[in-house]
Amino acid sequence: MGAIVDAGDLLETALDDAGLTVVRSPGDVDPPCALIGLPDFSAPNRNAVDCTFPVYLVGLPPNNYTSNVVLLDMADTIAALPGVLVTSGTPATFDISDHSLPAYNLTVQVTVTR
Repeated sequence: MGAIVDAGDLLETALDDAGLTVVRSPGDVDPPCALIGLPDFSAPNRNAVDCTFPVYLVGLPPNNYTSNVVLLDMADTIAALPGVLVTSGTPATFDISDHSLPAYNLTVQVTVTR
């Protein structure tokens, strides 16, 4: 596979190794979990690819303090991982079917070399 796919796989493996439930397709969301979205990327040279992934942390209802603490703990776990850089996080909701679930949207950067 290419470097961009490799970056996504590296991120998925890191989150999985940290004990988080990880999905790559919105249809597979089963909270609490981390959904890895498609990245923005840049290639500052032929050898390196900088990928910026949206990671949606999706929690269980209701949207209250207890569910938010779970999301913040998940975000902190990701922020502490080697090889990934969490550049921002924003509270949100994740709409699936007719439900609005508590969520936190992270921006995560991963750099890979070819």
